[in-house]
Amino acid sequence: MAASKPKRGPTQMQALVTVLYKVASMAKNLQFKPHATFGIAKNLVMQASVDQHMAKALLAFAALIVFTGGRLRIKNGHASLFMPMWIYDVCAQTNFVTNWMTGAVTLFCNVLPLQSAPDWNTDTGLSPGAIATSPAALGPKELDALKQSILDDKSGFLKECHIIQLFDALKAARPEDLTGKAFRGRILMSGRCLDVVNLGVQLMRVVGLKWGKRYRTQYVGDPLCMTWLNRFHFPQPGWGNVGMHGVTYRGRPCATMAYDHQPWHDMFAVLDDGAVSGRMKLLGVWCHRHKSGGWFTLTELPDVDVTL
Repeated sequence: MAASKPKRGPTQMQALVTVLYKVASMAKNLQFKPHATFGIAKNLVMQASVDQHMAKALLAFAALIVFTGGRLRIKNGHASLFMPMWIYDVCAQTNFVTNWMTGAVTLFCNVLPLQSAPDWNTDTGLSPGAIATSPAALGPKELDALKQSILDDKSGFLKECHIIQLFDALKAARPEDLTGKAFRGRILMSGRCLDVVNLGVQLMRVVGLKWGKRYRTQYVGDPLCMTWLNRFHFPQPGWGNVGMHGVTYRGRPCATMAYDHQPWHDMFAVLDDGAVSGRMKLLGVWCHRHKSGGWFTLTELPDVDVTL
C-alpha cells in the first residue's frame, strides 16, 4: 500500500492572494466594523509566523506598499500612515456594491419618519433668499447662538433648515483653506443618514478611535482618516481617493471634496478662520448627487503633517 503524500502548504502566489484578500477585507471592515479589522490583522500576522510562504508574501506586500508611495511619518508627536494611490482604486472597486448602497439610501432612507431630503442646490423655492425670509427662519441673535453652539461642540438635534440658513450666512471655504491639512470630524444630528453613523462613532470613542479627514494636495486626500488615542492616524481607503476643488453650491463657489469613484461631494463654509483660535473650523454637508446625506464639522489639527 503506497504511503500517502504529505499535504503541501500554500504556494507563495496563493499566500500573496490571501494577503491581498485580507487587506481588502480590512479596508471594508474599517467602514462599518473597525474592531474586526484588528482581528484580521492579528490573524494574518499569526499565519505568517508559522507559514514561510505567508511570511514572504506579507513582506512582499509591505515592500510593494513602500515602493509605490506608502509612508509612515512621525512628527510633532503624531504617527501618520499614508497609502499608495492604487490601494484607494482597488478598495473602491472591491467595495462598489457597499458604496453604491451607501449613496442610494440618501434618496429614500432618513432617520426621521416621512422626512424627504430637500434639493438644497436645485430647488428655487429653497434658495438662500427664500430660506432667510421664510417664517421658520432664525433671527440674527438666534443664528449667532446656533453658530456658537456648533463652535463649542454643544449643539443637540438641529433642524436642517436652520443649518442651511447658517451655511448660507457663513463665508464660503476655499480649496486652499483645506489643502495640506488634517481635520477632526463631528457629526451634527439633523435627521439625515449620518445620524445613524454617529451611533457607531460614539462606540468607537470608547476604544480611543476618532474620525476625520485630510487633504494632502488638491488631488490627493482621505475622505475618512481614523485617529487612535489622538496620536496615530491611518486612512480608511474603502471609499477611494478624493480631491479638493471649487464648485458652485447655492449660488456661490465653495470648497468641495469630490470623490474619484463615487457621485458624492462635501461642501464647506467657514465657522472659524483660526486667526484667533489657531484652529480653523468648517461646517460641511455630505451630498449624494443633489441630495443631502448629513451635516458635520471639521476642526483643524495643526500639529499633524500631511504634506507630500
